[in-house]
Amino acid sequence: MGLKNTILRAVYMLISSFPGSNSNSLFSKFRIFLLRRMGAEIGIHCSVLKNVEISNPRNLVVGDYSGLGARNTINAKEKW
Repeated sequence: MGLKNTILRAVYMLISSFPGSNSNSLFSKFRIFLLRRMGAEIGIHCSVLKNVEISNPRNLVVGDYSGLGARNTINAKEKW
C-alpha cells in the first residue's frame, strides 16, 4: 500500500464517521468518490452510509442502484 492509498484510507475513515447517513447526502457522495479513488468499482446511484469499514477497497464491486448500510464491515478479499 502506497502513501497515496494510506492517506486516502485515513481521509475515508475520518469522513466515514461524520454525520449525514442520508443516502442523498454530500458525505455519501464523498465516501463514494474516495472509494473509487482507492480502486473500488461503484455503479451509478449508489450510497455508502456512515461507519462502513472496507478492508480492501480495490477489490470492492458494487452494482448500480445499491447501497452499503451503516455500521457494516466488508472484507473484500478478491473480486468476483
